[in-house]
Amino acid sequence: MNILLELKHVYYRFAKRGEWLFKDINLCVAPGTRTAILGTSGAGTTALFELVIGLRKASQGEVKRHGKIGLVTQNFSWYQDLTVAENIEFCRVINDGNPRQVEQLLSLTTLKNWENTRAQQLPAGFRRMLQVVCALVREPDLLVLDDPTAGLDQVLQKKLNILLEQVNAAGTAILIFTSDQRMIADCQQVFYLNQQCLLNDTKAEESEDKKEAWL
Repeated sequence: MNILLELKHVYYRFAKRGEWLFKDINLCVAPGTRTAILGTSGAGTTALFELVIGLRKASQGEVKRHGKIGLVTQNFSWYQDLTVAENIEFCRVINDGNPRQVEQLLSLTTLKNWENTRAQQLPAGFRRMLQVVCALVREPDLLVLDDPTAGLDQVLQKKLNILLEQVNAAGTAILIFTSDQRMIADCQQVFYLNQQCLLNDTKAEESEDKKEAWL
C-alpha cells in the first residue's frame, strides 16, 4: 500500500453557489509518515479534517482513503457513562485489538490511574487522551487528529508527543490538524492553511510575509 490518503484538486463550499472554503487542495499521506496541517483559529482546519474523514463531501475533486483510519475529534465521541476501561475494551473488542497493546497505551497516557472512572467524570485532558487510546486500539494504518493538544496541560502534551513518536516509529502514519506550532517539529510534511489553499512548508520559505500571516 503506497498511499493511505490522497486529495486531488479538491474544492469545497458550504452552499451550492456560495464562496469557496477550499480551492485546489492537494495532499498525499504515505505509510509511516507524519504530516501536519497548521492553521490559525478560523482558518478552516476542522472543516478540512471533516472533509478528509468523510463527514463532508468535496464539491469538486477526489478524496481517496486506504487502510484502517483512527480518528481523534475535538468533541468526545465515546460513551460518557462507561468507565475508561469499559470504553477501551469496547473499542478493542469491536476492532479485534491486542490486549497487550491496551496495557501499554494506558501506561503511556497515565490513564491507568483512571481505569474505573466514568468518562464523563474525567478532566478534559484525560478525555482527550482516552480518545487517542480508543483510536489506537484498532491498530490503524493512519491516525488523524483534530487539534489534539486542546485541553492538555504541559505534562499531558509531552506524553501525547511521546506516544505519537512511538506510534509513528512503529509504522502508523499520522496526520495532525492543529494551530499549535509545537506539533509540527517531527513532521516530514507541513502544510499551512490560509486563504482557501494549502501551502507546503518548502514553498512557505520563499515568502516570509505569507508565512507570518499563517503563523
